[in-house]
Amino acid sequence: MKTQHICEEAFAHYRAGAYDEAFAAFVKAIELYPADPFYYMGLGLVQMQQEDLEAAKNNFSRALQMDNKLDLAYYHRSVCNKKAGLYTQALEDINNAIKLRPRPGQYLGEQGRIKHLQGDHLGALLDLIRAIKWDYGYNYVNCLYRSLLYMDLNEYDLALDNLGDVLRLKPNLTEAYLYKIKCHEELGEKNLAEKVRLKYRKLMNEKNIKS
Repeated sequence: MKTQHICEEAFAHYRAGAYDEAFAAFVKAIELYPADPFYYMGLGLVQMQQEDLEAAKNNFSRALQMDNKLDLAYYHRSVCNKKAGLYTQALEDINNAIKLRPRPGQYLGEQGRIKHLQGDHLGALLDLIRAIKWDYGYNYVNCLYRSLLYMDLNEYDLALDNLGDVLRLKPNLTEAYLYKIKCHEELGEKNLAEKVRLKYRKLMNEKNIKS
C-alpha cells in the first residue's frame, strides 16, 4: 500500500508539472519495489520532460528488460530516439510498439512522423492516413501533421483540407490558423489569408482575456 501511495503521488506530481517532486517520488518507489517496470517507465516520462533523453531511454530500456511486451515503453523510447535524431532506432522501437498493439493511431502517427524526418514522404502519408482512419480520438494531431507534410511538398490545397479537419476537431487550436494563413499566402489568396488572420487575432484576444 505504501508503494502504491508513492506511485499515485508521483503521477499526481507529473500531471501537475511538478517534475522534481515526481522524480523524487518515482525514485522512492523504485527503491521500495525495484522489480516493477512501471516505476521505471514513470521515471523515464519525468526525465523526458526534463530533457534528459539519455536517462529516460535507459529507464525505458530497464522497463523492457523486465517486460518486453510494454508497448508504451517502446513508444516513449522511440520518441526519445526521434528527438535525438536517431531515426533508425526510433523506427525500430515504434515498429515493436505497433506489433504489440497494431491499431493505435498514436503509434502509427508517430511512425509517419519518423518516416517524414527520414525523407520517406509517401510512407509517412500512408501511415498518417491509416492513423486517422483507425483512431478518431487522436486524429487531430495526425491531421495536423499530415497538413504540415503536404505543406513541405508544396501541396497547399491538400494541406488546407487537412487543416479544416483539424479545426473541426479542435476549433481553438491557434497554430492551425497560422498554418492556414501560410497556405493561403502561398496560393496567392491574400483575401482569404486576411480573413483567417482576423479569426486568429480574435481567438488570441479571447484567450488573453480569459487568462
